[in-house]
Amino acid sequence: MHVWVVGRGGLLGSAVSEAFVGHRQHMSRPVPWTDRQSVHDALAAELALFCDAVAVTQPWSIVWCAGVGVVGTSDAALAYEEEILTRFVENLRRRHPEGPGGFVLASSVGVYAGSAEPPFDENTVAVPLNSYGATKLRQEMVARTVLTGSVPFAVARISTLYGPGQNILKPQGLITQVCLRAALRQPIVLFVPLDTLRDYVFVDDAARRMAELAETLTGAVEGHPMIRVVATEQAVSIAEILGVAKAVSRHPVGVVHVPRAVSSQHVRDLRVRSRYSHESLFSGTPLRRGVQIVYDDIVIRTRRGELVGAAAAITL
Repeated sequence: MHVWVVGRGGLLGSAVSEAFVGHRQHMSRPVPWTDRQSVHDALAAELALFCDAVAVTQPWSIVWCAGVGVVGTSDAALAYEEEILTRFVENLRRRHPEGPGGFVLASSVGVYAGSAEPPFDENTVAVPLNSYGATKLRQEMVARTVLTGSVPFAVARISTLYGPGQNILKPQGLITQVCLRAALRQPIVLFVPLDTLRDYVFVDDAARRMAELAETLTGAVEGHPMIRVVATEQAVSIAEILGVAKAVSRHPVGVVHVPRAVSSQHVRDLRVRSRYSHESLFSGTPLRRGVQIVYDDIVIRTRRGELVGAAAAITL
């Protein structure tokens, strides 16, 4: 299969690219994401190159992992990300490879933050609670509106992602931030209660699931999108994460709880499950093993002096 992972420089994108080892991958030129005048032209040009490189009968996949928005990102920045995706799928509808394949969009279980009666699954009516979740849901709707009847596509609603190399400067990534505080022997500042529940999925597991979805699309026909929840289906509390980090690092992480208005954007219980768990061929990474991998990575980066002055308050 010929694959293009858009946003392969990020945590998820790099893992998805690794999940496609053995496939032919389109190595695009650097995309000027922050340049509104150039980003659309650059993506359109790369799409043309990708289409030209795919043989008529060759399976193909474009996996969209681009985007840096999180809960708390400004509405303007989120709207810009939505604009980029919209223009891209409009171009994809007009021009796409002729062989079997499709488009996979990385979304978030954050679209369920305002929904009722967890655990949430693919049949749950998505009700976002904040601008981030609303943007993700609109991106899904854009793909549905533009690509239906033209390009098969799937939406991966990914639960709370973690893994080594996560950007510690972004106000997200609880496991990464807890491991950082454990390594630096510092307390962590939290804006949400310790009993807040999230489903933490290791990045390599999420990437393999997205690769599976891409493979499935090579046999799909144009129609309604495949929507899949990508999660461990084992939600844990912040208190439990702190306990695992203590066991891994052999050092307790102190907590400074500072309630703020922003915490109202975070639902207490975001348990999720998938009605399609049977589709996956891969077992998930145990939480303790995943936290160990992140902690070891943090320790190495700390010893190199890469993380000096990086610690900051975190929200989910």
